Amino acid sequence: MKVLQINAVDSIGSTGTIMSDIQDVCTRNGIECHIAYSVTRRHKADILNGYHIGNWFDHKLHALLSRIFRKQAYFSTIPTWFLLRYIDRLKPDVVHLHNLHANYINLNMLLKHLAKRDIATVATLHDNWFFTGGCYLPELEHCTKWQTGCKDCPLNKKGYNRFLRNTSEQVLRDRKDYFNAIKRLTIVGVSDWMSGEARKSIFRNAEIKTIRNGVRTDVFCPMPADARKELRTKYSFNDSDFVILAPASKWLDPRNTDGFNYIVNNLKQDEVLVLYGCSNLQMKQKSLQHRNRLRLIPYIHNQALLSTIYSMADVMINCTHMDTCSFINIECQACGTPVVTFDNTGAAETIDGKHSFSVLTEDYEHMLTIVRSIKQHTLDNVNPTVNNVKKQFNMSDNYKCYVELYKNYRNI
Repeated sequence: MKVLQINAVDSIGSTGTIMSDIQDVCTRNGIECHIAYSVTRRHKADILNGYHIGNWFDHKLHALLSRIFRKQAYFSTIPTWFLLRYIDRLKPDVVHLHNLHANYINLNMLLKHLAKRDIATVATLHDNWFFTGGCYLPELEHCTKWQTGCKDCPLNKKGYNRFLRNTSEQVLRDRKDYFNAIKRLTIVGVSDWMSGEARKSIFRNAEIKTIRNGVRTDVFCPMPADARKELRTKYSFNDSDFVILAPASKWLDPRNTDGFNYIVNNLKQDEVLVLYGCSNLQMKQKSLQHRNRLRLIPYIHNQALLSTIYSMADVMINCTHMDTCSFINIECQACGTPVVTFDNTGAAETIDGKHSFSVLTEDYEHMLTIVRSIKQHTLDNVNPTVNNVKKQFNMSDNYKCYVELYKNYRNI
């Protein structure tokens, strides 16, 4: 059996990691899995069954045309034509779509071809883009226009997304027509919340199921005490310091400015807030460098180091306003560190309410109260937190659900 996955990136970020992990699980279960991508950090020889879509020039041209014509995934005609010829040669039993909104593929051409060849298609919803007129996260704007046609897009008025002006209604109509033409289509939400959103959309009559993201629990796991101690020494922590980890991408978002200031200004003498994943510019900001009880850690590509940072912390706080299925919440808990996050969208489903907790969105005061409660009851035994992740978000177990889905199509 042959499966082809298509994603913007290979082994980069959450979707790239998911695609490569699914390929690994497929290989271990006797399925020949190929991947198509536009960007990778790996050498071509190190990629199993890989196909590179387009090139740097085409990606830049696509981005330019998207801005001019206010549409995305309507260009890259030639690279998409070559991809379709590759699909015809490969003859996959299933094509699995991931992130297609990175200026590298013509979506309508691809969907039309899948329908014409009657190829079973799986589309994983890592965000809302597949069922909107071009918006990735309408929840951030409390917008529900995608449920009825994406007319009069509010993001256009704010100048937030150039792809949508005067075209969102047509784009959504195209999505509906081309997806509905595929006879064997399964939509996969990475959380129950995401699947619920899909049932309100153009996919309301499609087969929809939930397959949660999974992490490698052999990589994201509690690190040895000496490794944690070495890292604490590197960042000049005292043995008595209570380390509060915080993702910079969330806390330095302008919508969380008041909350960030509240947390920093109310830290006690033995509490340290660690912003990790900072950009080079953020690392140089004097307003951050000179804040009392604040440490900065740059973006980390090495998963072993990231696991050690997760393990080093006493708690992580994540002020996400929208997450389909928060990878960082899962990874941190897999390393034995509890998480406090906002109770919204898919992020709420990553928390068990016993070892990690959620608070109402933007309730920073309650978030800090929960942190103090965890601080007061900190235990050396991290097994409950780790075991919950192994039960709910183990990569091998969760992605075997994709294997079963693929095999079901073979038997039809």
